[in-house]
Amino acid sequence: MQKTPPFPRRDRPVAFLAGALVAFLHPLLYGYSWGGGDQDDLIPPILARLNTSLFSNDAYVQGQLDGLTIRAAYQAVLTGLGRFISPEAAVSLLHVLTLIGAGAMVFALARAMHARRSASLLASVLACLVLPRFTLGGNHLVYSMLTPEGIAWVGALAAITIYLKEHVFIAALVLGVTCWFHPLVGFLTLIVLGVVSVYEVFKEEQEKPKRTAAQEADYQMDYVLGRGRQRRKAWKGWPPTTFIGGTLLIALPVVGPAILRQSASGGGDFPAGLNAFKLYVELRHPHHLLPSAFGAVEWISFLVLVAIGVGGYVLAARERRVVRLLFPTLLGATFLALAIVATYAIYEFDSLAIARAQVFKLTVLVNVALCIGIAAGALSLLQNDARRKLDDLLRKKAPLYIAAAVLCFLGFRDVRTPEVYDTRGVARWAQRETPASAVFLVPPSMDTFRVPSRRNVVVTWKSVPFRADLGAGWWARISDIAPLGAVPDRGRGLVEALDVAYASNSDEQWRALAEKYNAEYAIVPAGTESSLPVAETSGAWSILDLR
Repeated sequence: MQKTPPFPRRDRPVAFLAGALVAFLHPLLYGYSWGGGDQDDLIPPILARLNTSLFSNDAYVQGQLDGLTIRAAYQAVLTGLGRFISPEAAVSLLHVLTLIGAGAMVFALARAMHARRSASLLASVLACLVLPRFTLGGNHLVYSMLTPEGIAWVGALAAITIYLKEHVFIAALVLGVTCWFHPLVGFLTLIVLGVVSVYEVFKEEQEKPKRTAAQEADYQMDYVLGRGRQRRKAWKGWPPTTFIGGTLLIALPVVGPAILRQSASGGGDFPAGLNAFKLYVELRHPHHLLPSAFGAVEWISFLVLVAIGVGGYVLAARERRVVRLLFPTLLGATFLALAIVATYAIYEFDSLAIARAQVFKLTVLVNVALCIGIAAGALSLLQNDARRKLDDLLRKKAPLYIAAAVLCFLGFRDVRTPEVYDTRGVARWAQRETPASAVFLVPPSMDTFRVPSRRNVVVTWKSVPFRADLGAGWWARISDIAPLGAVPDRGRGLVEALDVAYASNSDEQWRALAEKYNAEYAIVPAGTESSLPVAETSGAWSILDLR
């Protein structure tokens, strides 16, 4: 039987339109960020590779430059682009392409599940623009900035779509490369598709017609007489073996060393009352790793989405054109099983490895599947004539391509003006008035200074090293610049407490920190009492001269 193409020609104009809509509307609805948040630790290693004079005295950045890390592919792509265009332009270009890819892949996945074109387009709008944040653990399909996870979800959706179209080798290739950009996204998707592939083997075996007694006797006699070779069929386990093995074969040469490096547990000692599990799971990343830290609103929103999405599939089942339910059903079952096991292991055994697996990232795929169900159910409420007219409208190639091209252009224009941070003034002064080797003390929560200023920073809360053997050193720096006295019990409100402790440092403490970390300047809230000279004041911030 001839396989259908992963992305049929007749669907490409609408897929392009879906991606263009997301690229145009997402920056308008959610904004576009450059140089802050997660990019406080993602972008500096790229800038340091492009200009070796930058961040030479930044401990975090220097620790990311040697060997393979879990962000190696992301940083390699941007470093390559950065040799031809500015880093800002490279990031914005890839961000828009990621938005286009996310919208197009949600559409393609919906079509692979046999949803109508109109329902598939609506699913893209819902998953990328209306309901992208109805997930658990702060994980989204699309973000307001370029992240490795955002890129990886595009690859994961593409791999799922290709697999559902029965192109196993290509799906393994795409998912293996996806693992390079974000191993968690890639391997969690591999688990889901692995379950689907194994289930299909057992289902096919169970549905195979049973031989009668006479047929069984004839079958056995054929083998006795040597005629059975002509009747043997290929082993049913080849598809899952090929897919899982192929994905791992492509992913592990790059991801394996990075995971081993991240899993290192030697190095500095933690203070009393603190270990790697408490630092990473309870203090630094509870919003990603602890189900109890997700919050009531997050849980309620997700459960409401589940109810509406399941209702959408029930409504869609009334149509003759039935949406395929195998993938969303197995996805939901796999996520539920993994979530139960992971939650038990985290709370019962304090397992850092299980917590870091972040199985709640799968709620992103669950969100997409539910949005497809909502869209299919909503379109099923229309009259047949109305549905046909919508689908006919989405068959007009030239107008769709023109509209998509215009929207893409507008999307690229939107990201030319990223969000302006309140630290812009002090960052510009630092870049203009200080040498590249200058070291700054900044408040722990200030993740919008390092990239815009291109200057070394002693430590920030955002740029925590993923390696447990470097975690103790990172916590020691945080404790030095913002002394709390005792190790806190929980992560909620901790960043705010650290900022208060940082701003309360005395002049003697500033001088001691300057001597210990070779810091020359400290950024403090404007109006902070100090006898140290103020080098610059801009907006809400002042820069103390520690020299």
